[in-house]
Amino acid sequence: MTTLFLEWNDDLKVTPSGSLQLAIGWDEVRQRIIRRVITSAAQEIPDGTLTLPDYIFHPDYGIGLGKLVGQNFNDELLRRLEGKITQGILLDSAVETSQPPSITFYRTTPDTLLINASVNVIGSGPGVIQFVISRGG
Repeated sequence: MTTLFLEWNDDLKVTPSGSLQLAIGWDEVRQRIIRRVITSAAQEIPDGTLTLPDYIFHPDYGIGLGKLVGQNFNDELLRRLEGKITQGILLDSAVETSQPPSITFYRTTPDTLLINASVNVIGSGPGVIQFVISRGG
C-alpha cells in the first residue's frame, strides 16, 4: 500500500518533479504511530457520558494524547501515559515487540511536557518520535 507523506498539522508535500511525496520506511511507521497516539477513541467519562471519537469510522482507534492538553502533569498521569503510549506503539506491525519502546518525559517548562519515544522498527532499527503537550492548550 502507498502512503502519502503527511506530517501532523501540516500539508501534503510535493516533490521537485511535481508528484506527491510518499512516506516510506521510518517515515511511514512514525506517521502511523503519531496518528494512533494523538487520535482519541470514544470513551466513557466518569459521569457515564460517551465522548465522540476523533475518527468516526473506527471509534476504538487511538490513544488520545491530545485530550491531555490542560492536564496537570503529575506522576500518576505520567505512569498511565507511559503505558498507553507503549501500548499504542506496540500495536504497529512494523515495531519490534521483543524490544519494547522506551518512553522518556522532560518538563521543558512548568506547563510543557516533552515526550520522547524510542522505537525499534523491524528491519530498520531504532528511531525516536517526539510529542509535546502543553497545559496552556
